[in-house]
Amino acid sequence: MLRISICDDDIAGVDKLAMLIEKYCAEKGLEYSLHSYTNGSDLLASNLAECDLLFLDVDMGQENGIAIAHEIRKNYRDIVLVYVSGYVQYAPAGYNVKAFAYILKNDLDALFESTMDDVMKQMNFRGMVYKIKINSEDVTLPLKNIVYLESLDKTTIIHTNNRMISYAVRQPLADAINYLCDKGFVQIHKSYLVNMQHITKLKNYTINLTDGTNLPAAQKRWRDIMQAYLKWKGAM
Repeated sequence: MLRISICDDDIAGVDKLAMLIEKYCAEKGLEYSLHSYTNGSDLLASNLAECDLLFLDVDMGQENGIAIAHEIRKNYRDIVLVYVSGYVQYAPAGYNVKAFAYILKNDLDALFESTMDDVMKQMNFRGMVYKIKINSEDVTLPLKNIVYLESLDKTTIIHTNNRMISYAVRQPLADAINYLCDKGFVQIHKSYLVNMQHITKLKNYTINLTDGTNLPAAQKRWRDIMQAYLKWKGAM
């Protein structure tokens, strides 16, 4: 699921973006969640760890979207930030906080789709998403939403951080291993591939995960698992 937030003090602007996001995601077959804020204080008080993509206004009365982005970047460097503003003069400052794009509100209809296409390419380039097919339709999953993958016969079950949502894909686990093992995942058993972001404990050949799942690790893999995990932790 692609987790999107909007922050704009103009309700009409929020509604316009929400409509464009809904249309784009419907056309692309993207699962998404959307949270909207009309001031920077509420945005900063929210759980930004649960945000993949942020549309942020620059001029919000007494609040400045550039200053807000500086606060966000202190802890959340991976959020893809797109400024949507009525003022072109703020664009250089926007890129100083690593904004991915800067769209003028008058150009929103013309540029939204191409900007979103570029956002999705960037997320894929950075290894942030995993694309699968469900019933002949493309589904894009942010990697941080995947807790672990499980091999079951000739099917791979993808377990997400929402325990109510999992995906069954008719492909061998080996396909996922080839794509994900250099993106923060480790194979702990012939049947399990785990996202190291979601590991809470490794002990006694057991891997504890953030969703409460405890998975058995193969004893012969334990040394390699520990080395991979420590190397990943050191690279964070």
